[in-house]
Amino acid sequence: MNQRSSIIGAAVLVTALSANAASAGAWLQPRGSHYAKVYGSYLYATREFNASGEKVDILSSQRDVTRTAFRDVTIGTYVEYGVSERLTVVGKLPFKILTSRRTEITDLADLRYDVEAVNGGLADLEVAGRVPIVTTPLPVSLQLGVKLPLGYRSRPSNGGAALGSGSPDLEARLQGGLSLHPYGYVGAEFGYRVRGGDVDDEMDILLEAGTRRGRVRVGAKLDVSFSTGSIEQLAESSTKGVTNYESVQVLPTISVLLAPHIALSVEAIHTLSGKNTTVGTSWAVGVELTR
Repeated sequence: MNQRSSIIGAAVLVTALSANAASAGAWLQPRGSHYAKVYGSYLYATREFNASGEKVDILSSQRDVTRTAFRDVTIGTYVEYGVSERLTVVGKLPFKILTSRRTEITDLADLRYDVEAVNGGLADLEVAGRVPIVTTPLPVSLQLGVKLPLGYRSRPSNGGAALGSGSPDLEARLQGGLSLHPYGYVGAEFGYRVRGGDVDDEMDILLEAGTRRGRVRVGAKLDVSFSTGSIEQLAESSTKGVTNYESVQVLPTISVLLAPHIALSVEAIHTLSGKNTTVGTSWAVGVELTR
């Protein structure tokens, strides 16, 4: 069995054994209750994984370019709201500032000049509904959602990074969680995204575990995303546009309860491996509100 098959098998096993846990994706918000998170994240990268999974400099295929860098600053909101005991509405909206930098070398007397392209604005609005499939004894939930672009250009005129594909996507996620009280919990999700535009559909597997002691909650996730189409070598860079990609990421998280309904969280999103995606670690800080 290959690595991808092993990961899929583990995800299916955990989902099948899922039980009710407040921290797991399968759990619905009680009617009138909500979970909201306002967060900011930062990524700075000078390298990327090419189509073969090798680490290379950004824009390494262009011989007249050097000192390349990419920065992603995001401020976003994530909300879950319990409309009823059998329906939770989920929403996510990020505001991004993407900066691409490089030094170009001309043929005339080996002249060099710096180029910077900045694109900012609202990216994609994601809205979904989560409903229970099985409630007892082993609950499993299904989440159906849509991603809507908010008016940005999929091919920016300044040659910088795009805020998104510019096309709507549809997504379905099977979610489950297993309570290990009093020690913690584990969870799993399997998602399939129907991509709009020229990008092939994607599948995603998320495995999660965590524990809580007093005011401190510690958790970690393993997120595996891969395209249903072929991963082709790019002529430019994965930071320039939206393309088929693969990634394996780990996401350790720690949150501290500041007040009965307010917590502060810190998360790292580190890419272990991938194809046509950036190399590096994104850091995120968020404020969580519950009711």
